[in-house]
Amino acid sequence: MSALARRSWLAGATLAMLAVIGAIGMSGHWPGTATLSRAVPDGVLPWAGEASEIGISAGERFVTLRREAGVWRVEGAGDAGNAVAEHVAAGLRFLAVSAPLRRLDAAEARDPAQFGLDPAQFTLALQTPRGSATIAFGAETPAQTAHYVRIAGREGIVLLPRHAGAEWQAVLDLTARAGAAEEARGGPMLLPVFIAHVAVIELFADGRLSRFERDGAGLWFHHVGQHVHLGPADAHRADPAQAAAIAKELAALEQTVAERVVAPAPDAETLARDGLETPALILLLYGRDDPRPLARIEFGATSAEGETYARLRATGRVVTVPAFALAHLRALLRIAGGA
Repeated sequence: MSALARRSWLAGATLAMLAVIGAIGMSGHWPGTATLSRAVPDGVLPWAGEASEIGISAGERFVTLRREAGVWRVEGAGDAGNAVAEHVAAGLRFLAVSAPLRRLDAAEARDPAQFGLDPAQFTLALQTPRGSATIAFGAETPAQTAHYVRIAGREGIVLLPRHAGAEWQAVLDLTARAGAAEEARGGPMLLPVFIAHVAVIELFADGRLSRFERDGAGLWFHHVGQHVHLGPADAHRADPAQAAAIAKELAALEQTVAERVVAPAPDAETLARDGLETPALILLLYGRDDPRPLARIEFGATSAEGETYARLRATGRVVTVPAFALAHLRALLRIAGGA
């Protein structure tokens, strides 16, 4: 075939393919075949995104969120903030698109207590223009990949992917730490989430990254060294002594309260003055299997009173934290061999 003929053939084939694509886009059909299936929400609650009010309860904890002019607000606390709003949006999206991994019929689900549903770990109550829905999240499966879930008005129990519940647990954490804890103790908590719901911690200091993770048993280990791989699987086993040392420092950080709020919405001048334009230390907290950090805290200069300036990214505020908070972080760096 000559070069001219080859070019003509390629041009013709290209035009034919473009015609097919155009026909599909106009009709939703392959020429002469059935209609293409379109991507539509097919989760347990396809209209979850229309929710205007959400109540989340877990034991004695309860939080109500309302959407006003497109902004989620926590009842009694005003604007929910970007961090909470992002988790709410993700949680609603997962309910809309997450189909059950499995359904347990009424006979299999006759004892809800064995699935952590009597009582439930937490319950969602959604109000939408189409009506209300109540969804109870129970225990995780033994493999920790899914939650047992019961939806009011529907028979049996379904298994939903673990991340469908993780977003609401993050909302509970963030609102509880920012609201009730702040009111009771007089200042914002340094960590906006509970350590129990953190799976990975990263510390950036002096140009180095130190990473801590949990093993299969939930024990902490420093990811580089100080742990062993078990066989061909990507598994880790923490050293018990090191795990206890890490857990001790994290438990203390979890209880740390900021001394005072320096700037609710800092400008560039404030950040530069407080050493937060280029933070000396950055702490990142992650949930399991989620690349988005649950929290980011940046630490800057030391004040005249000996406190350290910190920026809480969840709310954007600049606060001061007591010196002992930095001591716990430095202890973690020593465990990692970074200080």
